[in-house]
Amino acid sequence: MRKRWLVFLVGVGTLLASLVGARPVQAQENVPVLIVGGLTEPAADLSLLRDRLQDAGFTVFTMALPGPIPGIQDIAQSAQAVATEARAVLARTGASRLDVVGHSEGGLALRYYIENLGGGAQVRRYVSLGTPQHGTEVANLVATFPILGTLVGAACTACAEMAVGSAFLDALNRPTDVPPGPIGYTALGTTHDELVVPAPQASFLHDGGTNASVQQFCPLDPVMHVGLLFDRPTAGLVVSALRGGPLTTTC
Repeated sequence: MRKRWLVFLVGVGTLLASLVGARPVQAQENVPVLIVGGLTEPAADLSLLRDRLQDAGFTVFTMALPGPIPGIQDIAQSAQAVATEARAVLARTGASRLDVVGHSEGGLALRYYIENLGGGAQVRRYVSLGTPQHGTEVANLVATFPILGTLVGAACTACAEMAVGSAFLDALNRPTDVPPGPIGYTALGTTHDELVVPAPQASFLHDGGTNASVQQFCPLDPVMHVGLLFDRPTAGLVVSALRGGPLTTTC
């Protein structure tokens, strides 16, 4: 009799365990990632960062800013292409939201898309790398040279728009550079940025989000502006930002 009871109890335990194990587990939302390059950057420059994010488990898409020379046109115009590509990523993956990563000017085009072209309802997390969120003094300096400033201004509308105090940035950042809502904002920079200056402050948001330099985590990392796309510690910071946890990386 005792043996029968033991068999019965073991059977009941097995049944209960199977029922618990069969309970549906809520799957983590598979949010695709769109990486947008910066001024003059071809899509090929985004491939290493793409591969590192894919190795971390993300579904990743990349795009260069539009134009024969990527990104020299009006940033609002470039943002139209970003919005189109973001919608294509959502349609291709069947996802309801996506995460976005922008290098340099790409981060500004993404912010314009979020604030003005419907991205506020489509984006979950925003990460920028060396983006001149409130402008770079390099653009202002170039404009002071009579001939050079005129040539650059004529050839590159976006260059003038990335100057400190430009009408484009004033509009983009008014009334706040981090609009209220559920989107998580992270702005990453490097203390060695030679193009977005002063570094790293020029790469940071002013009104919210998370700001950090690579050197806060890896003090000896010499990464400069373009190198943010190829730097392993920077990729680690991007991964942690996209996962929504505290920023972390391996030096």
